[in-house]
Amino acid sequence: MAISKVYFQIICFIVFSLSYLVIINLYFMSRGNAAWVFAPGTLLVGLVGYWIGDYLYTRYFK
Repeated sequence: MAISKVYFQIICFIVFSLSYLVIINLYFMSRGNAAWVFAPGTLLVGLVGYWIGDYLYTRYFK
């Protein structure tokens, strides 16, 4: 049973958003800031992940 296109796009959106937040926060923590911050641009990175998920699904899973 294959995963549907919408679920694949949502998974890519979540993965890209969370990985961006983790990478930015690890960078700030390495610079001495101990507080968790909301990184600007998280939604944009998530939308890019959504678009990449669409592209990958149509290219490789159809």
